[in-house]
Amino acid sequence: MKKIYILLFLIPILLLTGCQKSDSTSNPVTGDETGVVTINGEVVDFSTGSPVANAAISLSGVSADTAINKSAVSDANGKYTFEFNLKAGLELAVVARKEGFVSDSTKVFAVANRTITASRLLLKASGTGGSGTRVPASLYLLGTSVANIGIKGAGGLETVQLVFQVVDSLGIPIDLDNAVNVGYVLAASPGSGAVLNPPSTRTDANGQASVVLTSGTKAGVVQVTASISLGSKIISSNPVAVTIHGGLPDLTHFSCVPAILNIPGYNVFGVEDVITAFVGDKYSNPVRVGTAVYFNTEGGIIEGSALTTALGAASVTLYSANPLPNHPVLDPDLLRLLQQQLTKVSQQ
Repeated sequence: MKKIYILLFLIPILLLTGCQKSDSTSNPVTGDETGVVTINGEVVDFSTGSPVANAAISLSGVSADTAINKSAVSDANGKYTFEFNLKAGLELAVVARKEGFVSDSTKVFAVANRTITASRLLLKASGTGGSGTRVPASLYLLGTSVANIGIKGAGGLETVQLVFQVVDSLGIPIDLDNAVNVGYVLAASPGSGAVLNPPSTRTDANGQASVVLTSGTKAGVVQVTASISLGSKIISSNPVAVTIHGGLPDLTHFSCVPAILNIPGYNVFGVEDVITAFVGDKYSNPVRVGTAVYFNTEGGIIEGSALTTALGAASVTLYSANPLPNHPVLDPDLLRLLQQQLTKVSQQ
């Protein structure tokens, strides 16, 4: 009986000991523990990863019986520290702010008698100042005033404004404090007087710079390139293509030809032939795309009009039909006789 009592006495002790160990491991906060909390963190530049000094850091959180509201400033290495007394645990918000940057925040769960490292806070330049991210990193075409222009002296629009955008490594337009000069060159040109004016301009408060292209006396495609010089580094835009259309039609540069010179359709109706007009301006360039060309014929039926292509060509279809054409050499009586013979042959 004595052995039985000893065993019964030991079992509750082992169970009690095991329960105390399990609670201690899974739930270290008792609910009434009070002690010092230390929170460490750092603030860095989002683009470069370099420390951000003098950033204002705020720490705040509220529970039923506790309210935390503290502030600090990051040091030269972007580091900051909060140290305060806390009962049990509390979730806190950490926010970093600085002029010229977009604020960033994170959350930490503070526990009494613990040292906690908060997630790194990343500050992006806002475009109103700040760190070295304000240096231009990219240059691209923002827009043009018109889609295309005509050659000089043709009576159409001869100029187009090209607007370029300069941004930093975050894609944010640079401001006036970081303005730069943008230069312009003709990467390709049909020649004969196409010019850019002025050769360089300075970016404005929105990081934009513009140039005016004036056409010359030849049609074709002009390519404009903008660039920024930063010491030994050159930042260039992609070539921007601008189409210069031809001038007004000129009779000296007008031609009209058939695809087939002689079609077998004098007495057979509905035979087709393609008639193409080639239209140039006084500078021997194709007229502007979409110039209307009108057609008529003394024999058969022809489509009334067509619009010129980029090469100044306009094509229509001619159908053999009445009226029959008059031959420039054979007399009308001979043509009439020929027509009658062809009719008899076709009826046999």
